[in-house]
Order: sequence, then structure tokens, then C-alpha cells
Amino acid sequence: MLDVLIIGAGQAGLAMGAELKAQGLKNFLILDETSHVGQSWEDRYNSLKLFTPSQYCNLPGMKFPLGRNRYPNKDQVADYLRSYAVQFSLPIQMNTAVNRLEKAPGSFVIETSQGKLWADKVIIATGSQHTPWVPNFAAQLSDNIFQIHSAQYQCPSQIPEGPVLMVGAGNSGVQIAEELTATHSVHISVAHLPKQFPQRFLGKDIFWYLLKLGYMDVPVAKRSDEGQPMPLIGSDLKRLMRKKRLIKHARAVGADGDKVILADGTSFAPQSIIWATGFRNDYAWIDIPGTHKDGLPIQTDGCSPVGGLYWIGFSWLRTKGSGFLGFVGRDAAHLAPDILKPEDQ
Repeated sequence: MLDVLIIGAGQAGLAMGAELKAQGLKNFLILDETSHVGQSWEDRYNSLKLFTPSQYCNLPGMKFPLGRNRYPNKDQVADYLRSYAVQFSLPIQMNTAVNRLEKAPGSFVIETSQGKLWADKVIIATGSQHTPWVPNFAAQLSDNIFQIHSAQYQCPSQIPEGPVLMVGAGNSGVQIAEELTATHSVHISVAHLPKQFPQRFLGKDIFWYLLKLGYMDVPVAKRSDEGQPMPLIGSDLKRLMRKKRLIKHARAVGADGDKVILADGTSFAPQSIIWATGFRNDYAWIDIPGTHKDGLPIQTDGCSPVGGLYWIGFSWLRTKGSGFLGFVGRDAAHLAPDILKPEDQ
């Protein structure tokens, strides 16, 4: 019987494990379905860089090993997470998928690809929105059109010659679209372009201002941007549009053979489509009533109404910063006392 089981060995699970170990917990385990720490970062597209400078990418107790005001790439993040796990000698079991989590009298039962485990308390640190979502009408497109979700994109050579339609305009989708303008005719389909902010202003990175203004500390109770797309940071989108290297179209609403139907009544016939249409949560493996609804965790500041169950590692868990690499440690420190508290208190 474990005292605590952490599901997920990404930045949230590692930060939580390090915090619990620092406070004296010994009988705990971190599970992850991938083959090694950092793999989920390595699997992302080749040119990915964070828009958060390195000085704001620190997990508790270990600085990110990159100079100030430099922007880590995905492999540097993966290396950092592996080093962090080694530095704190965290007990991690890889290649272990959790297939089912249920509550039994006196404990949680965790069915994994490597067998059953039992734990007094469980922390879900799998992050959020890991299941790529594509609209149903994508199936109505001709087989001649190359289609991938942005999660499958790696590099420009992966995309056939000819016009590319990027559907969606989040930070990753726009980064990919900008990269493709060097090799392809790129079009973007979106209802409205998100707000855009420069990476740096008056010699300071935008995150310096966000921290000074308390934006990363805004509590979920005072959230004002629900339902709005995340702003684009450091994007060249407007400049590329002015130079006609990237063409904006109305929102995609349907498909007919080799054409994508757009909200303004027009259509566009691309050679390739990249669906930057986001992700959905899938918590079907959590077989405990009252833990999630409509794909969202039921929680307050990371605490589930189900005693002994906790969440960490997604935006607006407690604050705006909750989903960022360099800020998740604050949530781990907040949750640790409750996790370590005896159940009869």
C-alpha cells in the first residue's frame, strides 16, 4: 500500500513529488505511460520553443540551465525534466499506463498496464487536453487532401507541396504556420485572430510585466478571460499577413470533397490541412463519481470533493500561472500540507 500515488511524470508530477519528498514523504510512487521522463516534450514539433524565458522556467530547487532571456526549445525542456528527476532521486515507474482508477473502502485501487496498485491518496498530474480534437466534417474531405492534427506535425518536409490551410490560431498553430511560410503557400482559417503581444517591450520580456502586474497570480475566482483564446506572444502573424505570405480566411464550418467551406460563404481548396483545433480531456479511466464533468475536473484549488484525490498541472487550477512550467511548483507547495495531513484531521 502506497501512501501517495502520483499519476504523470511531467513537470507537475515531478514538482509534486519533489515537494512531498522535501517534506518527509517516503512511501510514494510516480507513474507515467511513456518510456522516459521528457518524452512528451521530445515528441512535439522540431522547432518548438517556449515563449517563456528561462528565468521563469524553474521547478522548485533547480534552476533551468540556460542563460537569462533565452527561450528553451523542447529538447532542452525534456533534458531539464530528466535532470530534475535524477537530482531529487524521485521514485518513478515508466511504461505504465493507468487504465482505471476507482475508490475502495480505505484506499484507491489503480489498475495499470503493469498490474494493480493501492494507495491512500492519489494525485492526478496528467495535465489537461491531451486528446487531439478535429471537427467531424473533416471526414467529408477527399482522400487526396493530406490532413494531420497540429500534435502530429514535426517539420515542413512532412507537408506535401501546395497550399496549406491551418485551421485554428493558438500559439502552437501560429508558430507552425509561420514556419511553413518559408516553404509553402500558407493560409489560416479562424473566426477572429487572438490578441497579440510582443515578446519584448522596452527592453523587458513580457513575462516581466505580467509578473509585476500580478497577472500570473490572478486567482481562478477573478478569472476574466474564460472562453477567450490565449493571446499570441512574439508572433509575426500580422507582418506575414501584410506581406501576403500568410492569407487569412473565415472560420471553417464544413467540407465538400476537396474544398473547405468557410463561414462567409466562400470555400478554399488546400492541398494539405493542419488542424490546430485544440484538444479535449478524457477522464473516462477515472471510475469515481463526482470527480469530473463534461471533460473538466471537479476541484477547488486542486482538491477534489472525493477525499484523498488531488489534481495539479493545468491552467487555472488555482491561478493563471498554474499551467506554466515555472509556476506549477507553487501549486505543489500549496497542496502538500493537505496531502500529508492524516485523514482523520
